[in-house]
Amino acid sequence: MAGPKNVLGNDPFMQGAKPSLLLATPKEAGALQKPEEIPTVKAEGNGAKSPASPSSASTPPDTQTLIDQAIEHRFATLEMRLQQGLRQIENKIQPPAHPPTAPPLPEFEKRFSKLAHNYEERLKEVAQQYQQEKEPTPEKENHYREQIIQILFTAYQKLSEGISLEPLRSIFRQFWMRSRSEQVDEFGLDPIFQARMKPVFDFLYKTWWRVETSGVTNVPNEGRALLVGNHSGALPYDGTMIKVAVMNEHPEHREVRFLVENFVYYFPFGGSFMSRVGGARACQENAECLLRKDQLVAVFPEGVKGVGKLYSERYQLQRFGRGGFIKLALRTGSIIVPVAVIGAEEAMPLMARADWLGRWFKLPYIPITPTFPWLGLLGLIPYPTKWYIHMGKPFDFSAYGPEAIEDDILINQFSEMIRANIQQMVYDQLKRRRSVWLG
Repeated sequence: MAGPKNVLGNDPFMQGAKPSLLLATPKEAGALQKPEEIPTVKAEGNGAKSPASPSSASTPPDTQTLIDQAIEHRFATLEMRLQQGLRQIENKIQPPAHPPTAPPLPEFEKRFSKLAHNYEERLKEVAQQYQQEKEPTPEKENHYREQIIQILFTAYQKLSEGISLEPLRSIFRQFWMRSRSEQVDEFGLDPIFQARMKPVFDFLYKTWWRVETSGVTNVPNEGRALLVGNHSGALPYDGTMIKVAVMNEHPEHREVRFLVENFVYYFPFGGSFMSRVGGARACQENAECLLRKDQLVAVFPEGVKGVGKLYSERYQLQRFGRGGFIKLALRTGSIIVPVAVIGAEEAMPLMARADWLGRWFKLPYIPITPTFPWLGLLGLIPYPTKWYIHMGKPFDFSAYGPEAIEDDILINQFSEMIRANIQQMVYDQLKRRRSVWLG
């Protein structure tokens, strides 16, 4: 005859317990029960309880009785284990009577004073031993020196055991990140750093170079646009000033992202500085990504040839490459705003170029100006010339569509048309200027 089914299922609280009577047959259950475990029964008549007689012990209890006993046993075990679990949870949640606290400052000072006194005494002992030496040999001098170093090193170790370096690390992180944003864009623009540098740029714009900007309303109030300008000066200050001009003078105070030549990123901290103030490495992919986000992008098609012009070639625009900026405008549907910058050529006049020396530093050239390299790094400070920035009327080539990119002749015509327009604007601004320094 098969035994009764386990009506309670798999009880996790009974894992590791002895086999229950519930899983045994009536015959096996009777054999497993000890005499003292046999339940008492009521005697008929007076209602007193008496132990079951041996004859009744030989008769196994019925199945329902075994089930009731197993259920009671399991419920009792379950209740006991639940109470134990609740007590453990209460102990974990309840705070300790005396929570551990950091040692107070007077205790730390006492410990430090005691430690310093002990090692001071040890150093005095070594010094006295050395003074007692009438003619110390080099070997003994080295021995005493090693003892002193060992004492100092041990004192440092003992002292550092009671000091947590985490506050120092936290202070260092706060100091290091005080002028940095936690999040920057994919090109490295740091809003906090840019805000900190704005007073410096405003000083250069308003006081040092006294920039006068005209035609800023030709820059659209919204949407993408390419600001195409002439490149001048031994170092690319013009891109930064165009950025400041639009930020300060435009009705919408729009942000301008300018493209920077690769050689700037070989200067110590030059590339990171330009990226944090809004620059991006000059390439088609970066410019297109910025334009797709409806931003203003300043480009200088002359490239390195523009900033590398000698002073005798000042304000003579070089060839505008292969018309990459025209293809970029057609591909993204951007308008082109021509920009003419006057004054940057004289701010750092390039008298000669040391191309052979620049190759050692992975630079296109080393500039030679009236002050550099004769005055060292001070020679890189630009002269306080008078600047003019003029933004002409925009060109819109969207009617030609992206398919015009494949027409090289058309691209060259558009590129030369933009170059000629900027060259004419440069000449017009030069006619107005009376003095390099006063305007």
